[in-house]
Amino acid sequence: MAEGIRIFLGINTCITPIEALLKRLGLCVPSNLMRLTDAKNLHVTLQFIAAFPSEKLCELIKEVEMLAAKTAVFSLPLQGPAPFPSAREPTHLVLPVASSELSALVSALALMLEALGIAPELRPFQGHITLGKIHDWTRLQPFLDPFKAPMIDTRIMVREIMLYQSTSLEGKSAYTVLKRFALQG
Repeated sequence: MAEGIRIFLGINTCITPIEALLKRLGLCVPSNLMRLTDAKNLHVTLQFIAAFPSEKLCELIKEVEMLAAKTAVFSLPLQGPAPFPSAREPTHLVLPVASSELSALVSALALMLEALGIAPELRPFQGHITLGKIHDWTRLQPFLDPFKAPMIDTRIMVREIMLYQSTSLEGKSAYTVLKRFALQG
């Protein structure tokens, strides 16, 4: 499937505690060690499709609407910043997120995409919010010491699923919201 549009289903996480954390990181971390995510791009990717057939977009929207109508609002606890995908070879600094509700939603979306003829993601789901792209992990680590404490009592209320289109502009990703799907409750 070479032709199509780059889309993903996600959760918008532009909330004050995460934006404040980004601001603090920006003040403490030299830009040559890590490029911070633009606050307006903060999200949790649930399912990414590199080349979605545009002729199936209406069908996808209808299916996600039905799924959202059956999915209750839920909360996600935030963990402290961590290297991603691993501490041995990190490429990004993230806030890991996990819950049984999130796992169930990701699984339901994968089944829905399979029914539409879209191959599921082969890698296991690792929910996270990307804070920045790491350029030099070894030199970055001492700057992260003040941020190691967990974000106690900070939760994201998940009230909707977003359908985003992803485009690349000058090496940076830009996300456009195509549709919002309200969860129940």
